[in-house]
Amino acid sequence: MKTYWFHVYLAGVDEMTDDIAEALFEAGCEDGLPSSSEGVAEVYFAREADSLETAIFSALAEIERAGFDFSKVEIDPESLHELYSQFRIVA
Repeated sequence: MKTYWFHVYLAGVDEMTDDIAEALFEAGCEDGLPSSSEGVAEVYFAREADSLETAIFSALAEIERAGFDFSKVEIDPESLHELYSQFRIVA
């Protein structure tokens, strides 16, 4: 397994509270760092998985299980480069 890094931004949540962080943790996001800045709440993940897709989709499922939705996902450049190297076509 590899570790993948990415941010998940919570839809409609402008401040990360202790209650929200606890709900996320209880839903399985224990490998995420919840925070908020400038009216946007996010969770920064360092997730071990077999693939980037599995890492992201499992995190999104846990966020939904906690009762929240997401507005966007940003993939850390290192994880994106690794994904690109798996699929790039050399001309």
